[in-house]
Amino acid sequence: MAVCPRSRSPRIRVSIALVLLFQVSALFLRSVSELWLSRHGTDPVAAKYFGALLGIVALGIFLTPVICSIWPAFSQQFRHSGSRLRLIAASMTLGVALWVANAQLLLLLSALDWLTVVEHSHSARLIYQFECSRDVMLLLAIPVMAMATPAIEEICNRGLILQALLPKGRFCAILISSAMFALLHKPGTYATAFVFGLFVSVLALNWRSLWGPIIAHGTFNLLVELDRTCLSAYWLPGRLQWQAGNALVHSISLLIVCLCTACLLVSIRRPGATCKSIAPTAWTDFSKKK
Repeated sequence: MAVCPRSRSPRIRVSIALVLLFQVSALFLRSVSELWLSRHGTDPVAAKYFGALLGIVALGIFLTPVICSIWPAFSQQFRHSGSRLRLIAASMTLGVALWVANAQLLLLLSALDWLTVVEHSHSARLIYQFECSRDVMLLLAIPVMAMATPAIEEICNRGLILQALLPKGRFCAILISSAMFALLHKPGTYATAFVFGLFVSVLALNWRSLWGPIIAHGTFNLLVELDRTCLSAYWLPGRLQWQAGNALVHSISLLIVCLCTACLLVSIRRPGATCKSIAPTAWTDFSKKK
């Protein structure tokens, strides 16, 4: 198999420790502002979103000098010359597939819990309700959590950290950057964030664009906010239709289908993307690394 030549363009060279420090500092400001707003009578949900917005603004200010210093190489990650519609469709579908996989994993754990605590002679049905009773909060959540947050997080993790790690090898760069991305989330979401980071990292490298990860991340976060704000689900015991065992089988099947779909989506490359990196790096064909 032909090996792509090394690019003579300047690489993205940034201090990974500095970028991580900026992210941790922004998270600290976010938590402090959220706590302060809550203690001063602000609605807890609104305080959460305003705190997130303050953290995004702070992180943007922190990153500005870093991005300006590497702008020629960094800006190439936003130049997409391929099929925009194809990229948007693939990225949105990836976000939906990963969200459904995560939801089925939670449902799977819930079904396992029912199998252990409910007598086998009983049955249970999973009841879903979709009702947006707090439309104002949803309107606040969409621009903050589904637009601004994905953009700034992808710039940090896929636009800077992943690119800075590429000279160490594509495989190591994807694993390490995804692990760093996961550690910046809440403890209960480490596994989800890590798996999500793996998929969007491959998407970024195969399409040589940050638009794909940003769109996939935004779609995922939008569904999370809709789930949190509008969707409720609970097990209803009694002589009803669904058994927890059936829900277990359905969840496993749908989880496998969603993960296979996600793998298929990220394996698609941008036309002509064989021999040029997402940003100027020494990236070569992955088969050579093996």
